[in-house]
Amino acid sequence: MAAELVGGAFLSAFIQTLFEKMATRDMLDFIRGVKHDNGLNLLDKLKITLRSIDALVNHAEERQTTDLHTREWLNDLKDVMFKAEDLLDKISVLASNQKLEADSWSSSISSKVCCSSLGGFSEEMESIIHRIENLVKQKDVLGLREGVNEKTFKNFQTTSLAGKSSIYGRNADKDNVIKLLLSVSNDASDKICVIPIVGMGGVGKTTLAQHVYNDDKVKQHFDIKVWVCVNQEFDVFKLTKTILEAIPLTCDTMDLNLLQVKLKEFLHRKRFLIVLDDVWNESYIMWEILRRPFEFGAQGSCVLVTTRNENVASTMLTIPSYHLKPLEDYDCWLLFSEHAFEGGRFIKSAALDDIGRKIVKKCKGLPLAAKALGGLLRSKVDSRAWVKVLESKIWDFPNDRSNILPALMLSYYYLPSTLKRCFAYCSVFPKSYQFRRKELVRLWMAEDLLPHPKGNGNVEELGTEYFNDLTSRSFFIKSSKKRFVMHDLITDLAEFVSGAFSFRLEGHKDNYLSKRTRHLSYSRLHLDDLEKIMATCENLRTFLPSQVLSWPKCLNNEAVSSLISKHRSLRVLSLSHCGNLTVVPDFLGDLIHLRYLDLSVTPISKLPESTCSLHNLQTLLLLNCVYLTELPQQIGRLTNLRCLDIRGTKLSETPLHMGNLTNLQNLTGYVLGSGGGSGIEELKNFSFLKGKISISNLQNIIDPQDALKDKLLRNMQLDGLMLSWSTNADDSKNVRNILHWLEPPKTLKKLTIRNYGSTSFPPWLGDFQFSKLVSICLYDCVNCLILPTLGQLPSLKALSLVGFSSVIYVDEMFYNDSSMEVKRFQRQDITPFKCLETLHFENMPRWQEWLPFKEEEKGDEKRAFPCLKQLYIKNCPELKVVNLIQKLPALEKIVIAKCEQLVVAVPPTIRELRLECCEKVSIQRPLPQLLNLTISSYNAVHCNSLRSFIMDMFPKMVHLEIRRCQNLESLVVSGVQAQNLRSLSSLKICECPNFVSFPEERWLLPSTLTSFHILALWNLKYLDEDSLQQLTSLETLGIACCPKLQCMPAKLPASISTLHIMTSPRLEERCKGKRAEDWPKIAHIPMIRINKKLLQ
Repeated sequence: MAAELVGGAFLSAFIQTLFEKMATRDMLDFIRGVKHDNGLNLLDKLKITLRSIDALVNHAEERQTTDLHTREWLNDLKDVMFKAEDLLDKISVLASNQKLEADSWSSSISSKVCCSSLGGFSEEMESIIHRIENLVKQKDVLGLREGVNEKTFKNFQTTSLAGKSSIYGRNADKDNVIKLLLSVSNDASDKICVIPIVGMGGVGKTTLAQHVYNDDKVKQHFDIKVWVCVNQEFDVFKLTKTILEAIPLTCDTMDLNLLQVKLKEFLHRKRFLIVLDDVWNESYIMWEILRRPFEFGAQGSCVLVTTRNENVASTMLTIPSYHLKPLEDYDCWLLFSEHAFEGGRFIKSAALDDIGRKIVKKCKGLPLAAKALGGLLRSKVDSRAWVKVLESKIWDFPNDRSNILPALMLSYYYLPSTLKRCFAYCSVFPKSYQFRRKELVRLWMAEDLLPHPKGNGNVEELGTEYFNDLTSRSFFIKSSKKRFVMHDLITDLAEFVSGAFSFRLEGHKDNYLSKRTRHLSYSRLHLDDLEKIMATCENLRTFLPSQVLSWPKCLNNEAVSSLISKHRSLRVLSLSHCGNLTVVPDFLGDLIHLRYLDLSVTPISKLPESTCSLHNLQTLLLLNCVYLTELPQQIGRLTNLRCLDIRGTKLSETPLHMGNLTNLQNLTGYVLGSGGGSGIEELKNFSFLKGKISISNLQNIIDPQDALKDKLLRNMQLDGLMLSWSTNADDSKNVRNILHWLEPPKTLKKLTIRNYGSTSFPPWLGDFQFSKLVSICLYDCVNCLILPTLGQLPSLKALSLVGFSSVIYVDEMFYNDSSMEVKRFQRQDITPFKCLETLHFENMPRWQEWLPFKEEEKGDEKRAFPCLKQLYIKNCPELKVVNLIQKLPALEKIVIAKCEQLVVAVPPTIRELRLECCEKVSIQRPLPQLLNLTISSYNAVHCNSLRSFIMDMFPKMVHLEIRRCQNLESLVVSGVQAQNLRSLSSLKICECPNFVSFPEERWLLPSTLTSFHILALWNLKYLDEDSLQQLTSLETLGIACCPKLQCMPAKLPASISTLHIMTSPRLEERCKGKRAEDWPKIAHIPMIRINKKLLQ
């Protein structure tokens, strides 16, 4: 999004939203239509009143951290803004209903009803205007002035001096940054190297830069070093002058050109380091002007930048940003201790030590917080003062003694006003809550926090832009591939700016529930909590669970009915994982403001027809509602619906008129009807569809050419598509035509096809123009005689071919097809499967031979599968030879199961090997890179060969699992050579009926084992004490289904921390309690479970 250096006030965006609602054509036409003159007058008066208050909110927001009266004034104003928005939304709904019902009501009756309703709204609007006018009158008492910008939140001026404090936990970061500075290549394409250090406020970016700047190696490496504290004002003239003065050079001129020429001449052919600390500017043009003199320095010159904003870094960088993470708790404790205990001169008590460590946990690795809180407690010996700090919020600390809140508020203050509202809403999430991007954007949409995009813009895309902006500014941190989290102190900041309007029900916090509360989440919910919510929160907009591990039992049918009946202002309602909710009440349709409804993982069987009255509904989530068999018949009336998730439901068909949902952006499933249900032709209206969709029951298409002649999927913006038939249709030609006309867009990334009944595939499936297609899964295509030609797809990384029952040969057609029918879809110069990493064959009972790519046989260097890492071949009983396995240079993992005829030698580069029921697969040479080995029903590996098999052939093996090996009687490992197996950490032996013993004293298992499990060894009688004693690293011992195992060894390794025993009666009897015979042998183990029961 376009960056704003100084953000507007939180309420400015709110007021702008109200202006937009008042200016809509539907709103104005409705009020004119009911001939309510006072309505237009009141709208104009409300606009004037809002403008007068808008001029004050910037000044008020700046003062809210230092003036409690101003903060309360802001809260009063925010409360009346919410009420104004509720009122405007009610009028908007009334206008929408009048349009929808115009056909069924006479215009005169409609006008009378609407006019009567508007009369009641007039009184409410007059009350709102009166409240705002009263707030404007208080401006002089509070000292608020229009358009004033006091710049309450200012950054400190930093210097290059590092101070006396140690740099706890940052030595590795310091070494890494110095290495980057000193390793800049003299022949680099960029004359100067720009290295950004990026991280949230208070994480220690400046401190790290100071220590790097003053390092001896850095001093010796650079001819010139300059430190500049930039802060918010990126003035090229001032910065250039500051750099010159720091060199030092005199510069009395006010001409930027003369300054830059002078700097250029001084830097010429000199290797320099310039640190630009605390940069906020995102303007590439301003940076380009500033850097021009730098270009004349010597190769190897560097600019080190510190910033909170990744967007700033991307504007300036020449190499990837260095992201600074929070400290580990241990290092954070050392920093806290240095300031709290006077660097060790003050002797701490055990009580203060314990409280202090809890305070440090609260800092979550933020050095600024650890230093500030340590300074607050410096030399204080009264534990009550320490407890007070522990239990306080960051805004409870005085700003003149703790700069935590000001430092964090600075990031918030410079957010654009629209982003401030979006960030504040996140206060509804508990600390450490992991959220998805799409989830949060949909919640923002539901609360009208996103402005209407201009032109052809899409509100989801705008929300994603806002989300990415907050991420780049370090408000959100990526915690996994698809999830994000906020630092605990950032969550505290969100709670501060939200005030009483957002509430998290956690433990005993219910005393803080307020009538102002609009957004509520809960982690635990009991009946008394629910009653307090209903009694206190009259204007609730958001009701969200923050945990799904245990659903609230109190949310049954009766409680949900009460919740819905008493909270008609709800915009967001999530009842996901409510296991006692079986019936949704009929009056759900009374929630006229509802935009987001989540009923996922509930045992409901249907939705009430009143759901179709929720005209504002944007998001409907029914994920894994496994008893849901139908959708409301009039669901096509939900014309504002943008997301419908029906994955995991049991819908037999989607209703008619689904095509009316023209605003749908995400539709996870579309089930074709067999008679009166929805037809495929309705999909033509879903031109805005994005993401993934599953289209099922394709056998119900009778005339594919007529229904699909427009190739209706090609105009959608899909990245995932699943097509399925319920059975393998008899009409092979018809099935092929259907797939031909269902050609997806070229943007597709993942394709799945199930139960395809034709003998061949249409040629588009292998079209090289599907350049983004990375995954293909084809299941149960039982009539196909040949595999489709997929080798020319340039980005394909994962391919699964399962259930091709009629395929006998995999030949040249699989790699490339030169026939005239598909010639235009193929490129002859592409290496077949050049990006494929995972290949999976399964359930192909007639497959006999896998032929190599012909060009390889000619000695051509264009080999197929150059990047293949994982190969799975399962349940292909007739397959005999796969010679190309030896020619796969990147292959790391092989899984072969139930391929009794397959003859193949395992290549030496393999790192993971799983063999099951494939006795002709041989291991002829050592596998020096093998890390994981699983053998199942593999009788070729009998006890005699196993002795040398393990010792000599797998020196780097980490995990070994042996299952269902009939001939295996014992595990024998030479004591001398066992010490060479220094990597083996996990051993599991299961279902080997002839296995009777483990190594005796003279035969030892490797001492590196940490996990040892034995399961279903029916004839195992004892465990050798001496060999187990050698397992000095063993942590987990598991024993299950060993009925003849009579007792535990006299001594077990002291390192064991967990013992599991199951379905081993004799052993259980001797270990099941403190009075049991073998209890003294195991009493030292911290965790003991017998038949899943925890004993200690």
